[in-house]
Amino acid sequence: MQAKDLKCVRMCLRLLGNLCFDHPYNREEILNAGGVPCIVECLKLEDEEVMRIGAGCVANICSNTENICELIYSLGGVDQLLLLLRSTNDNVQCMTSRALRNICETEQIQNYVYSKGTMEYCINICNEAEDDDGMVVEFLGLINSLVASKTIFSDFLNKFEGIKFLLGLLIKATEANLIADIQHFLDSITENEATRVTFENYLPLLKSTYLNKNLKVEVRTCAGKTYSDISQSDKFLSLFYNDLDDYLIWINDEEKEIQLVAAKLIGSVARDEKNCLDMVKRGVATILIGIVQNEERDLRVRHYCTGTLRNLAIDPTNKKIIFQGGIMGPAINLLKNPNLNQVVVYQAIGLLKNLINGGEEYINSFVELGGIKNMVDLTSFDETEHIKFESSRVVVLLFKTASVQQALLDAGGLHALKNLLASKFDLLHVEALAAAEALLNNGKQQSLGDPEVLKGFLTAAFPSEAPAGEKKPPNCSGAIVSFLVKFVEKGGLEALGKVVAENQWKNFSNPDNSEDAIKLSTVLEPYKK
Repeated sequence: MQAKDLKCVRMCLRLLGNLCFDHPYNREEILNAGGVPCIVECLKLEDEEVMRIGAGCVANICSNTENICELIYSLGGVDQLLLLLRSTNDNVQCMTSRALRNICETEQIQNYVYSKGTMEYCINICNEAEDDDGMVVEFLGLINSLVASKTIFSDFLNKFEGIKFLLGLLIKATEANLIADIQHFLDSITENEATRVTFENYLPLLKSTYLNKNLKVEVRTCAGKTYSDISQSDKFLSLFYNDLDDYLIWINDEEKEIQLVAAKLIGSVARDEKNCLDMVKRGVATILIGIVQNEERDLRVRHYCTGTLRNLAIDPTNKKIIFQGGIMGPAINLLKNPNLNQVVVYQAIGLLKNLINGGEEYINSFVELGGIKNMVDLTSFDETEHIKFESSRVVVLLFKTASVQQALLDAGGLHALKNLLASKFDLLHVEALAAAEALLNNGKQQSLGDPEVLKGFLTAAFPSEAPAGEKKPPNCSGAIVSFLVKFVEKGGLEALGKVVAENQWKNFSNPDNSEDAIKLSTVLEPYKK
């Protein structure tokens, strides 16, 4: 690279850039060989191709390498890049922007680059670019790297009216990658309440962009997603609720992505008790039930509608209206294909749980429509613990109803108890215990003799016998000890004793219920050997 032949320099820079692209080891090798100072020197050569390729080389070697970024900064490389950023050659500008984006790894470098007026310059370039989304992508990337600094981020939002700037770019964007980058940037602003509220003055613009059928559907979708994300702010809840009738129209839009945003908005406003009651009175539940029942509708839309119905069904009055609307069958059907869409299944479990909490009428309907098998099957679904544990919680809830216990047992429902007892959460142990007590009180003690179930109860009651790290007994451990005593009294001694013997259980100390612990330890003495 020290040759006078610029063609040779270009080839060397291009080779180094290729070597360190996505290769951390090669970057370190180039660093150790003294290549970084040479690359920085090449940026000063009066040749636009060398400038462009050199900036590209810097972009590659700086990617996720803070030590190299700091070295280039100390060598004056950042200053040289800032000069190249203002080149009259678009290609040099774009590659330099990418290099600066990657080099802004530390707050010190971010602040230095920002102090040179780079933010304002980048915004102007983006605003003035005509039919060149590629250039906008590069400069927007640099802006995004600068706002990693909280101070600069605040300036971007306030001093530079960042939201107005981003929405302006979005409306005229045509390339998918630029729209995606804008979406990512907007997501970073809407992800928390503190910055979400800064959109207040731009809600009408977002809404009109979302509804403008003359724009690309990707642009409308981006605006709609941002609009729906903002709707999660408590500050704007009443404002968004006032537009509920609009959402019910948009959910039938010809574009599926627009339907999806509408479904999110409907769900977002259904988080207030007053709103939920009013929504059901206005027939929203009936509309959502129709969408969930329609298998031709987009599965993502059905997912959000199911989640909204879950929230609406918490109130007893709403629950009955939703139940009478015929939602039980469609919700059960959503359980059948957990591999197809796990999120939909999870929402359906939550909806069914809220309905089942309504009592015998709801439970009988659930059983008659084949819900037991579908729900029990999910307790063995190991792809995601959310589904496995939530379905298990529904099954143990059903175990508290005597009339369906045998059907649950026949379907393999004890697996739900095993899941909950194997967890580290006391709440789940409490729920498993309630189900077991219901079985015991209904004369089903023989079914509770399952070795894995009993081992789960012993582990929860006497955690000192459990794997290392579980020192303090869970809060419900005393109640579990009492349950085990009752189990023994009802003929379960041999089954429990066998588990104690096979697992070499010896210590039965429980400070929460020492009296029953001693009693249990005494009767199990013959099995401790």
